Amino acid sequence: MSSNEAVGLSAAELAQYRDAGYVIRRGLFDGADLRALVSQNTDAKTIKRRAMEKGMHTLRGDGAHKVLTGVTSIAEVLRATEDEGVVAQI
Repeated sequence: MSSNEAVGLSAAELAQYRDAGYVIRRGLFDGADLRALVSQNTDAKTIKRRAMEKGMHTLRGDGAHKVLTGVTSIAEVLRATEDEGVVAQI
C-alpha cells in the first residue's frame, strides 16, 4: 500500500495492515552534534531541546499533524505512542 492509498483510512482499516509491516516507511537521521551530546552523557531534556531546534518533532506532535491532514486517526496515534506520556502532550 502506498502512502497515497493510506490517506483517509480509518483506524480499523489501517489496523488490517499492522501485522503486514509498515504502511509508510520514513528515514530516521541524526546529526554529529546530537551524537556528540549523547556520547558526553548530556541529559535527555537538553538533547531533546537541541533536536527540536534542528527540526525534530515528537512522535505525538508528528502524529497530531498526520491526524489533521487525514493520514491517520487519533486512536492510532495514541496506540502507537502510549509509552510517550499523557494524552495532554498532543
